[in-house]
Amino acid sequence: MENSIRQPGGITYKDLFLASIDVVYIRRLDIVQKPGSHASLYLEAVLDGEQEENELQNISKTMTLMYQTGGEARPLFYGVIGKIFISRDGEDVSLYLEAWDATYLMDTERKIRIFQNPQMTPGELMAEVMRTYPAADYKMNVPEMPIDQLIIQYEETDWEFLNRFFARYREPLYPNPESESIRVLAGESPDTENPEWDSLPYTLLQDYEELNRRKENGLGELLEQENVQYQIDTYEIASLGNEIRYKGSLWYIGGVERHLEKGILVNSYVLRKEAGLKVLPYFNQRLTGISIDGQVAASKRDRVQVDMEIDNGGKEGEHYWFPYSTVASSTDGSGWYCMPENGESVRVYFPVADEKEAYVVTNIKAHEPKEGSQDDPMGNPNVRNIETAQGNQVQFTEDGVVIAAGKRQGSILLKKSGEVLLDAVKDISISAGKAVNIVAANEVIMKSETSIRIASEQGADVELKKGKVVLHGMTIYEN
Repeated sequence: MENSIRQPGGITYKDLFLASIDVVYIRRLDIVQKPGSHASLYLEAVLDGEQEENELQNISKTMTLMYQTGGEARPLFYGVIGKIFISRDGEDVSLYLEAWDATYLMDTERKIRIFQNPQMTPGELMAEVMRTYPAADYKMNVPEMPIDQLIIQYEETDWEFLNRFFARYREPLYPNPESESIRVLAGESPDTENPEWDSLPYTLLQDYEELNRRKENGLGELLEQENVQYQIDTYEIASLGNEIRYKGSLWYIGGVERHLEKGILVNSYVLRKEAGLKVLPYFNQRLTGISIDGQVAASKRDRVQVDMEIDNGGKEGEHYWFPYSTVASSTDGSGWYCMPENGESVRVYFPVADEKEAYVVTNIKAHEPKEGSQDDPMGNPNVRNIETAQGNQVQFTEDGVVIAAGKRQGSILLKKSGEVLLDAVKDISISAGKAVNIVAANEVIMKSETSIRIASEQGADVELKKGKVVLHGMTIYEN
């Protein structure tokens, strides 16, 4: 391999050391870096047999792998230890260690966040998520335009969520294990490196199965030449996602593997075109079929804004306009139109995994009447009730239909028996453009405590009061 790489120098096992653990030398090292995944490390090292056992038991939960170059110590891998064990056979002591880069800390706890502001940009959303990690170094290389839809992180870790979110822009996350704290880049790096790799041996690969799969699933514009990969082995250190000038054109490092070979650190890089690194959008299947309780904050036409019980992904007062599910409607606006009141309990329902398909439905379970209440609208399943917050009501009872306004300030009762009852706290007015006809098969009865008066606009009237009948008019005819 040394002869095939044909490069001077290189980092040897003697140049590698662990900052927090004293080792005699490192005999095996494997580092793997891929877009969208945590960088991983597997290491085997020989320890000094004279080290005390309690010294080995107090090893930190983090590790730092360094290398010497040009008289200077540089980091190669900062990580969170996943597994570590020590083997002792007499004076021979070996260390075995597995670790992940610091982005692993973003992948330990599932969370729920709701981002209701469609004017939020990708940078603002990423900043909101990353503020949980104060020392994190994060950048992105996607258009800083409004997200223009509802975004929800539901039972996802921050790492899972950001991977899925930036897949909307067809960009993966690139972790960098050379940083002591979290360092992550969304999209490829805009910085260009110019290593002298043109003369190195390489392997040229075209994966037609991958090309066809990606074209069939949303990357139809991907060209055959954009799916080409170069695989190069070198002694030089370069970072995942960096832009490289190679053979006169620009490529990106789309994969990194580092390993010790004959005591020398060999770095294997996969070079891809920018279009070849694009990822397919995907959805969070855990979202399908769930609903989140909330209260109506505002209504407009057929849409509502909701204060959701779980909403910690945006600023206070930011609301998304959800479509509201009515009982029946049509494209021309006819049909049922009945919007909920502000403060009314509702549910935001997610029928599929795509959050932009969410809509609002009523929340029956939120109603909890007082025990024994006679006014409970749900007390009798045979009674259908429609009531507003202002007390206006339509009630379909077992005896008939009641139309009431303002907490029984006025009502109309239509009975199954054929009776119609009008009741009002103040006045009842009947008006017609032409005529009002009152007809009864048997009798018409009108009662009043003081008087009954029938009058025309021309001045004539008949008034009944206190046992008298008084007639007024220019001419009175008596038969």
